[in-house]
Amino acid sequence: MAKLTLTELENLSRLLLSSNDTNVALGLEILKNHKEATPLLCRELILIWQLHHDLEKRIDVEQVLQAKYSGRQMEQWEKGFDVFRIVPTIYRYTPKVRRLVQDHENVRADYQALIERNAAYSLNYYLVGKKLHQTFKKHLDIAEIYYRIVLKTNPTHEDNLFYLAFLLDKSEEGYEEALKHYLTIESINPNSSATLNNIGLIYDNTGEYELAYKYYKKALTVHPNSTLHMRNLASLCTTRMDGAAYKKEAKTLLMKLLKIDAQSGSNWNSWADYLWNIEQNHDKAEEAYLKGLEVEPNNPWLIGNLGELYIDIRKQYEKGLDLYKQSLELKESPYRLVTMVTLLVDYYKDYALAKSYYKKLVALSPPNQITRNRYLRDDQWAAFLAAEKVLLNKLNA
Repeated sequence: MAKLTLTELENLSRLLLSSNDTNVALGLEILKNHKEATPLLCRELILIWQLHHDLEKRIDVEQVLQAKYSGRQMEQWEKGFDVFRIVPTIYRYTPKVRRLVQDHENVRADYQALIERNAAYSLNYYLVGKKLHQTFKKHLDIAEIYYRIVLKTNPTHEDNLFYLAFLLDKSEEGYEEALKHYLTIESINPNSSATLNNIGLIYDNTGEYELAYKYYKKALTVHPNSTLHMRNLASLCTTRMDGAAYKKEAKTLLMKLLKIDAQSGSNWNSWADYLWNIEQNHDKAEEAYLKGLEVEPNNPWLIGNLGELYIDIRKQYEKGLDLYKQSLELKESPYRLVTMVTLLVDYYKDYALAKSYYKKLVALSPPNQITRNRYLRDDQWAAFLAAEKVLLNKLNA
């Protein structure tokens, strides 16, 4: 029997990698009559053995490979694909996870283009990527690569689109692409409240407040008892939307939030922010922050905002500084670092300590710039820019 031509080998490769089981069976049958082609199609056979959904087919192909290759070689190939079988079943990050990921990364370049021919095979990357991203919060660069492999062959896979967007929207550089993926999901499933909320967040973070309002409202319409959606909409209406109607809507939402869940520190924090910024009732705001701390004593937002009230309103700087430090020990947020640097430069003239917090702020910021957090008031941002200038002059003197 004549050897297969290059074109015939390519066609056979496509049959073996097809998502259609009939095509795969036909490809294996052809290969039986052209055993000399086995080494040339070895990678395709390995993928069937490792990733095909049908156990019987996997066993058949394993036997074909065993007839030609050593047990040691088979173990080496299998090692490169253990990540797909084992990592989705693990719930705590260990050195074993790192090793499994690295074992696959060592061979991925040899197989990726072939895996991308089969939509079902590529979905294995979604399960591993999500586990790295959501459960372990490790190897996020690799998780992104895995999501993108799935995207190439499954461009409308809703969950993969969501988690890729969710990974990207954590930085300003990723907003544009994340928004594109979220909007694709909306076109597929207009009732995904998490997607609608996250679209709102991107618009909120980029100053598109009318669009943010529109999408927060959409999310809340789909999921009317979501405290997260209520809180996001209330925050927007409290500090970034102009007009009495928005302030009234914020108050209604915040009172409903506390009625639904008075054991949430975040709900008390949002209510306190409203009392401070809109009603200018500083005593009630302080009381709300303290009530929040009764239910969540380690909530960094409550601690930091209470400190801010003591500094800005009560002029109790030592008390406020102590709370700022506690807040930043719990979570290093750009917002709180900005207010901390301003306090240390303007009031304490402690440039050495200000420098240490400034370095942390730089580390959390995009390269070559510190961007304004959406929650900072105009006067806070202006005060920081002035303090930053003083600090840098002192450090460069």
